[in-house]
Amino acid sequence: MKRKKFDIIVIILILMLAISIPAKTFQNDTFYIIKVGESIVNNGIDMLDHFSIHNIMYPYEHWLHDLIIFFIYSKTGFVGLYISNMVFTFILGLILYFCSKKLYKNKYVSLIITISVIILLQPFIATRAQLVSYILFALEIFFLEMITSTGKWKYGIFLIIDSVFLVNVHATTWPMYLFLFIPYFISCLLSNYKNKKICTKELNSYKKSVSMLFDKLFLFTDNKIKIDKFKFIKKLIIVFLLCILTGFINPNCNQSFTHFVKLKLGITLSFISEHQPIVLYNNVLFLIYLSIIIMYLIFSRAKISIKDFIILSGLLFLTLSSYRHMALFLVIGSFSVVNLFSSIKISKKANKNKSKLDFDFNLKDISFKTIGRECRGCANNCEIIDIYKDENIIDSMGNRCEKGSRV
Repeated sequence: MKRKKFDIIVIILILMLAISIPAKTFQNDTFYIIKVGESIVNNGIDMLDHFSIHNIMYPYEHWLHDLIIFFIYSKTGFVGLYISNMVFTFILGLILYFCSKKLYKNKYVSLIITISVIILLQPFIATRAQLVSYILFALEIFFLEMITSTGKWKYGIFLIIDSVFLVNVHATTWPMYLFLFIPYFISCLLSNYKNKKICTKELNSYKKSVSMLFDKLFLFTDNKIKIDKFKFIKKLIIVFLLCILTGFINPNCNQSFTHFVKLKLGITLSFISEHQPIVLYNNVLFLIYLSIIIMYLIFSRAKISIKDFIILSGLLFLTLSSYRHMALFLVIGSFSVVNLFSSIKISKKANKNKSKLDFDFNLKDISFKTIGRECRGCANNCEIIDIYKDENIIDSMGNRCEKGSRV
């Protein structure tokens, strides 16, 4: 009952933010989007720019969004478009809160991060395709986390459907949809390497250098970065390949793969303000938000997963190179931030007005295993059993000298 009351309060808070955050004025792109939607109704998707005297080619990269916006405008006018921004913002807030709470089991952190993200997103909430794409990206992260943790095919189907919607709503951002699979693949690769038995005497020089590189990486990860264990990576690879094929399920066909590259190589980006590098001095709230994350990671005992580290660092690089990518850092990175702040459970207990850390001794999510091996470091050829806790070796038995120990 208390949980339901808390969720109701959260829904009301998100609704209040969704009503107050969207601006009453519209951007210039909104009027163009309305006319493009009207042109699709009258002329179909003919890949021509009907607003140019030259009839040049025009890629309808967000045709579905333009069509929906035109229908809303034709029925309800600008008031309907204003309300639609509130509705999309409300949906985004609900997805960020409830999905992160389900994944990381921390309703307070999920609420704080969700409210912070919605407030920081205020400059990006407009009647444009990007607002819908934020919702689809948030759903993608949730489905990725669920399929890698549960292995249920229904989340793979949801990922494919989500990809189809994104490639038709905002095709320019669709390649990012595929890139977000990469951190999961890298995390799986490192996890498999860490679990594999390696006898350095049988490795050639090339494999030795690679092994040394990974070993140095693990020395760093033991301090601040942890490696997640994914059991269903094969299913994720199949879903990834099917998502690539969804790039053809739109009127632009193969242009969904090339439009983003053409846009980046063009000269128009140098004249558009939102594509310019971000100036942190002019974005004080975002700078504070980013500083809190960095300081918490540095000064707390929390560890960030390699997957979240890649996602946040990659999105931060994009944000520093282009202002508009700050929204992707906020939306997509919010799940990684909630995971980071939920990694240490702190509770205050009334004990003579003293607060202390309440360590979680729940062993349900901790796995132990043993791996046998034969040590060839000396003539004894000891049979050694290594004991692992969550893929980290904690002890070994059977070695008669220090050469057989890996602890």
